[in-house]
Amino acid sequence: AQRGQDLSAASSEAGRRTTERGQDLSDARARELAAATAAKEKLPTEAHGKASLFGSRAAEAHAIMNRLEEKISTSGLAAKRAMEGVPIIGGAYGAAGNVLLSKDQQKVEQAQRDFVNAILRLESGAVISEQEFANAQKQYFPQPGDGKAVIDQKRQNRITAIDGLKTMAGPLGAKVAPKGNSGIVFLGFE
Repeated sequence: AQRGQDLSAASSEAGRRTTERGQDLSDARARELAAATAAKEKLPTEAHGKASLFGSRAAEAHAIMNRLEEKISTSGLAAKRAMEGVPIIGGAYGAAGNVLLSKDQQKVEQAQRDFVNAILRLESGAVISEQEFANAQKQYFPQPGDGKAVIDQKRQNRITAIDGLKTMAGPLGAKVAPKGNSGIVFLGFE
């Protein structure tokens, strides 16, 4: 009877150790799976990459706007846009109007184009109509007659859009920032 009890206790102890070892292995596997899943979630996706690209373009355009906003005439840009809108010969008028813009106005116009394209391309992924583009310009950039409060509101709209792109960029969000000028000058252009 004593020997039977000893064998039973030994068998029970062996079963307990086996159960504990199984639980330890299960816990280790669960930890490995959790770590692998967490690592996989941190990997950037294609959507993160696109948001980072468009966000960086928008951030750079915003930085250019902030540097030049006070130095340009919004009336000059509006006049050029009006000239471009003339049926049939608007293209030629637009080219002539571009020559009349200052270097800073040309940079601002390009920054506006880049910002709007970055925001709208990510939103729709499709071709941006002239009407959508014009509406976005009014939404994000100073127009002739805008007061300081409206200009500040439009600047904040740009910041909000860029912050949204940073969030969409996920693990690449920290890379959404203006890169600055390259310092390279080619044919008189930066």
